[in-house]
Amino acid sequence: MKIKLSYDEDREDKKGSSSEESLLDLARKAHDSSSESASESDSETTPEDGAGSSDAAGVTDEVQTPVESVESEESADQQVESESAEDSKSLKKSKVKKQKAAKEKPVKSKKGFFGKKNKDKDEVLDAGPSVSKGSDSKEKEDSEEAQDKVISQRLFKLKVKKALFATALVGFLVANTVVGVYNAFFKEPPSYSQIAANVNRLNRFTPFPEVGVLSYLNKNADTLFQENATLRKGAKEAKIAPGSVNLTEVVKKDAFTANVYFSADVETALGRNTHNFFLSLGFDWNEGVYYPMSELQLSVNNYPVVTKVSESPYLTFKDVERDVANEQSARTFVNNFFIMLFNEEADVSTFYSGDRVIGDENARFERIEDFKLYTQRNRNGYNAVVTYYLAFDEGVTYKVTNYLDLVNEGGHWVVKSIL
Repeated sequence: MKIKLSYDEDREDKKGSSSEESLLDLARKAHDSSSESASESDSETTPEDGAGSSDAAGVTDEVQTPVESVESEESADQQVESESAEDSKSLKKSKVKKQKAAKEKPVKSKKGFFGKKNKDKDEVLDAGPSVSKGSDSKEKEDSEEAQDKVISQRLFKLKVKKALFATALVGFLVANTVVGVYNAFFKEPPSYSQIAANVNRLNRFTPFPEVGVLSYLNKNADTLFQENATLRKGAKEAKIAPGSVNLTEVVKKDAFTANVYFSADVETALGRNTHNFFLSLGFDWNEGVYYPMSELQLSVNNYPVVTKVSESPYLTFKDVERDVANEQSARTFVNNFFIMLFNEEADVSTFYSGDRVIGDENARFERIEDFKLYTQRNRNGYNAVVTYYLAFDEGVTYKVTNYLDLVNEGGHWVVKSIL
């Protein structure tokens, strides 16, 4: 009988020594049991049968011992094979599990067939995962440290911002409280003159009275002119012609001072011409009088006279549609209204609701040259414009242009205002 011994390739190195030891032990046990049975049979047989029986026992022992040893070896081999198969399956399963849970659970060593720890197997199984586990754990620690650093930096910046904001808020509240307490209990209130000056400044109004400026200049311009004037040869007398003063501009500096620009005619025996002058003028509110704050100066500023008519943005009807449907009716009404106003001097209060008194008793209405009615009002509040002629008693015919605000009330027209 041939003995067939098979070894798992994976366990060839791991369990070779243990398999050999188990086979030797089984053979020894079988031999001891056979020798014991032989000795018992020898004791039971007679001396005559001693030689023959001993020979037979020897043969039997020789035959039985190998058979039992072979059977024990075969059973041992089968047990080793089954155990190696189970170990190989468990090894594959453990590899998969260890790869999945390499970072969670450490690998435990398994015991061998006779209860001894299989150190070689544990070293082989633990070699790969332990290395990967170490590298993974190191990388994880490094990443966690980096994340902790970033989080700590962000927390530090947030704390700094919160501290700055809290400091600024507290400073603002303290400063506001201090200023409020000072203004409420310690600061002196402004005087009435200061309040009035502030109000006038906000309204861009300077309360310098310019109503009496022209009268002052008509009375005193010649006296001020004589202080700096010297007569040349041929000029017997030089003076500011009475009634020739015309205000050009009054620039108010404050409630007490103004720069006055005006023109006046200088008259001598050699002729009469117009010149521009400048005077700094003051006003005494207690006495209610004007007084010069500088000498009368000949102004180098030249104020040109412009006579070309430009279109006013407040009077223009640009981009406004005409009311053609009602234009003829409104024109007829205006024509009759002017006849009543200028020629008949009748009461027109039924057709006029304005605030000002209108009319000229020394002029006569002749005719309307042009009339336009618009669907909307211009910036000045008028919706019609009329051009007509008036004849003066002095023998002059004058062309007049007026802007009207016409309203149709209950089928008849009413002039609400006229410019």
